Amino acid sequence: MHLEKIATVKATKTRPQVSLLSNRSQNDIIAALGTYIRKEIQREIKEAEMYSILLDETSDVSHKEQVSFVVRYFHHMQIKERFIEVCNVDTTTGQELENTVFLLLQKNGLEMKNMYGQGYDGAANMSGMYKGLQARIRAHNEKALYVHCKAHCLNLVLVEASKSSKHFVTFFNLVEKLYAFCSGSPKRHAALVKFQESLFPGQRVMELQQLSDTRWACREKALKALQRNLKAILMLLDDISDSDPPNLAQGDAQMYRNAINFMFILCMEITTPVFEVTALASDSLQEEGLDHSTAYKVLQLIQERGNICRQLHLPAQSGSSQVLQAMRRGYTREAYLELVANIRRIIPGVSLSSDFIAGFCGETEEDHQQTLSLLREVRYQTAFLFAYSMRKKTHAFHRLQDDVPVEVKQRRLEELISVFREEAVRINTSLIGSTQLILVEGESKRSSQDLCGRNEGNIKVIFPRDNVPLLGDDAHTAPISPGGYVLVKITSASSQSLRGHAMSHASLSCTGRYPLQG
Repeated sequence: MHLEKIATVKATKTRPQVSLLSNRSQNDIIAALGTYIRKEIQREIKEAEMYSILLDETSDVSHKEQVSFVVRYFHHMQIKERFIEVCNVDTTTGQELENTVFLLLQKNGLEMKNMYGQGYDGAANMSGMYKGLQARIRAHNEKALYVHCKAHCLNLVLVEASKSSKHFVTFFNLVEKLYAFCSGSPKRHAALVKFQESLFPGQRVMELQQLSDTRWACREKALKALQRNLKAILMLLDDISDSDPPNLAQGDAQMYRNAINFMFILCMEITTPVFEVTALASDSLQEEGLDHSTAYKVLQLIQERGNICRQLHLPAQSGSSQVLQAMRRGYTREAYLELVANIRRIIPGVSLSSDFIAGFCGETEEDHQQTLSLLREVRYQTAFLFAYSMRKKTHAFHRLQDDVPVEVKQRRLEELISVFREEAVRINTSLIGSTQLILVEGESKRSSQDLCGRNEGNIKVIFPRDNVPLLGDDAHTAPISPGGYVLVKITSASSQSLRGHAMSHASLSCTGRYPLQG
């Protein structure tokens, strides 16, 4: 009715009354609301005093470069993450992004000295140690620590892993082409739906999904849809290929049908379960409530639940904060030791493993000694130790110099191995005389007369292949089988494993009665 009145007024060529439905009025209302919301966010940030920024770059449909600006802060006992605005940028160099950040801070009344964190992706213009945005910001405020988005790290792992094999590259290209072929024509799409309904009567039709170019962790839905619909797709391709008179898409159908071979199906069966797991991990990393308390809850859960191994892998790579910075690890020696102390406080007797590199670019003898001292202080039960070797497509390859001689790397590696084994022997020796709950893996590699398994700390335990009493029934014995649990009395130890003799069969209910420490 309102629109009809406006049309009538316009027809009489008289001046209409002001309408709140006009585009000008709507834009004014939106602008007023935006100004109010921005002021409220600015007020909360000033009350919070400390904040961090999140920045991401992308291009719009017109191919203009844009930057989204988000501020994260703690206000009234709540972590708040507020989107501020999207702004256009001419280029995405570190210098240009730095200028953009300063303009945004000034525009929103935010002081640089109150910034305590910055979160971006891993692109060189963002994360670069010298000319990247994070380095430029830290030159003005060293407290603004840079955190690489972990969901983006996962995405990069998937991209690089998928590009490592030509078979996977071909597979994903074909998956995208199949989607375009089946969904690009209403006629072909309707035929595919009919084939699905004939194969799965009464079930909901699962549409094919387009692969995401940027969020690889989200490709799980597309792969699951492909796996479910593969037979229907084959039926569609066969139907088009055999059509008489020939279909215009007959050539494409025959080409795609021939491309769906053993290697295609193998790649699908490999990637689908992998992407199912990574999709869960990606969703968890981006949960709104994810914070340090979540990590604390996980540690508490390990301590409370008997069916979770008391073992954690904490890759350190180096004991020197200077080398860790060069590696772009995002933490210091002190922060790492604090984490270890907190874990051991929550999970007494926890078994720790780690990774270390000897002779990284620029590593001095003092840096090496700090790594040796970290090994002695933390006392790992498992460690993976390697001499550094330059790898292509890494930051070090493009920015750093592999200046530690090979013989020095080898000597330092041998010293790391020696110190690790000394400490591992001390820890494992302390378990002599204790009774350990062991998950049996199978026959020992060195002797068919022995079995091997793992204790709660993931340490290998070797023991004779004997018939032992049943759990709670000393009168009857039974052989030990892989996959079962036994109680083993530890009699000797080395840096790599424990030895003992099986006392009886067991179950997970025994967990907690037989601690990791002797």
